[in-house]
Amino acid sequence: MSFVYILAAILIFGVLIAVHELGHFLAAKLCGVQVNEFSIGMGPAVWHRKKGETAYSFRILPIGGYCAMEGEDGDTGNARAFTRQGFWKKFVILAAGAFMNFLTGLLIVAILFSSAGTFFVDGITGLAPEVSRTGENGLQAGDQIYKINGWRTYFSGDAQMFLSYSGDTADIEVVRNGRHILVENVARQTCTDQQGEPYQGFGLYVGRLSVPATVSNRIRYTWYQTMDFVQLVWFSLGQLVTGGAGLNDLSGPVGIVTTIKDVGTEA
Repeated sequence: MSFVYILAAILIFGVLIAVHELGHFLAAKLCGVQVNEFSIGMGPAVWHRKKGETAYSFRILPIGGYCAMEGEDGDTGNARAFTRQGFWKKFVILAAGAFMNFLTGLLIVAILFSSAGTFFVDGITGLAPEVSRTGENGLQAGDQIYKINGWRTYFSGDAQMFLSYSGDTADIEVVRNGRHILVENVARQTCTDQQGEPYQGFGLYVGRLSVPATVSNRIRYTWYQTMDFVQLVWFSLGQLVTGGAGLNDLSGPVGIVTTIKDVGTEA
């Protein structure tokens, strides 16, 4: 069974890399840069055809691909070489790979969410008795948690993650009846949980609020999920820089395969 998940991980990475290289290829063509070869896969070619100046190929190993542009390794004297292009053309070509991965993720999420019945967001189901920042301009049960320290909480689970990485205080923005309320510098303190036990935290009992999956909400939450992935990457990088997380918290290939296996088993 593990072999199946390893193969799935290889195929997923292969597709992501191939789509990434496709972005470079399309941008290079649009910018007038000469592309010598565009290949899907690596290793010996199982199919090869040249059309115009570009050779196209499928290769036996499904582990990515490449877009070979003229002059990538140095100036060849060709006016259409990559190295002879202006800053903005180079920038567009290099950024196009990541942009294509973003669009691919957006499309996959849209397909997955097309049959969703309900979306869940973080909300306050109650407050510990030690919390003093309550009332009309404070926190209340039933509030939707909108941001923690400026980080958007798109889906259920985001608030707990951001709160766990907060320091001694946290800025908590909630939505109540369409009104945004920002409660700054909520202190981390000894609070009583819902079972009556003491713990160190901010005193928010966080639960799930449901959002109906109407057509407009499916579109909206497709975008939210994609932005949530992007935000998680930036948040993780920020934690690495500030020391909030270490390299041991990162997952390599083995960790990624394990995650795929866990998701597959749960499904």
